[in-house]
Amino acid sequence: MDVVTDRLKTLVYQGQNLIDSGLVSGVFTDEANIRITLEKGPHADLKDLEQEIKKILADLDREIHISITTVFNKIPYVKKIIAVMAGKGGVGKSTISFHLGKELARYGFRVGLLDADISGPSVPQMVQSYQRPSINTELEKIVPNDIYWMNDSKNLKGVFMSLGLLVPQGASIALRGPMVQHALKQMLFDVAWGSPEELLDYLIVDMPPGTNDTHLSFLKMVKPDHALLVSTPDLLSLADVERTIHMLRRIEIPIVGIIENMSYFKCKHCNHDSSIFNRDTVETFAEQVGIPFLGIIPIDTRMRHNDSTMPRYMRDICQRLDEVVVDVCAE
Repeated sequence: MDVVTDRLKTLVYQGQNLIDSGLVSGVFTDEANIRITLEKGPHADLKDLEQEIKKILADLDREIHISITTVFNKIPYVKKIIAVMAGKGGVGKSTISFHLGKELARYGFRVGLLDADISGPSVPQMVQSYQRPSINTELEKIVPNDIYWMNDSKNLKGVFMSLGLLVPQGASIALRGPMVQHALKQMLFDVAWGSPEELLDYLIVDMPPGTNDTHLSFLKMVKPDHALLVSTPDLLSLADVERTIHMLRRIEIPIVGIIENMSYFKCKHCNHDSSIFNRDTVETFAEQVGIPFLGIIPIDTRMRHNDSTMPRYMRDICQRLDEVVVDVCAE
């Protein structure tokens, strides 16, 4: 088997030798056979590589059997994917994604943020970073931009990628179905989210509104480990959330819970709480559909900015995400 492994190491896949790339999940040899199992993402075409493997092993005088399994969630060097979804636009998915990243980084995790809203990317404006990302010519990968969160004692660092970084600021983005798929594929698989030395613990994906072609394209390429739902306490918003839940359950993606965003407005002058919508509607909905209710976030201007003085809204919610945190810590 050492001979086979050594020869596989002479082949290069995505800038690494075949063994270190993680593509080979098993090698078995006996006197008459060599059996190799490859695990690929749904976007990868390994026909040429399969022929190369057979060619470099041909002189070993054994039957060569190569089985290829298509697997999801194989973004190189990414441990876990969390998709932040709502179904409805304007409920604060990008804001929640941004602050979720901050809290996970505060725990000491390496965090990436992917702005998957192809038509209306908003993360660059939130982080005030529009610099076009660079290219690692050796790996032939896009290098994601750095993101910094202001914390109590020090700044926290992560990385982010958005289609908004690849077009002029303020330019409209109008893409048809195949182009949407290509853009998503590029941001998922052609970005250096991590490395062998520094794995990315979490990739948070800020999903666009709806349950349309973008979502289906994304879910064909990768299968998130968890979905986090966001809704305002409004029946129109919850109607779209219910459609999202139906889609997620159909494809068996675990829903870690739902957050009630814009739950109420607290006046900074008199400290009075004003419930603009029907407060606690989301908690009742969560009980009815059988998903965890994670908590409420009021309308607070500090949520719009990278503000170190922001109250513990997301911190308290993240403390209820033990299942997600334990999963990645165990790896």
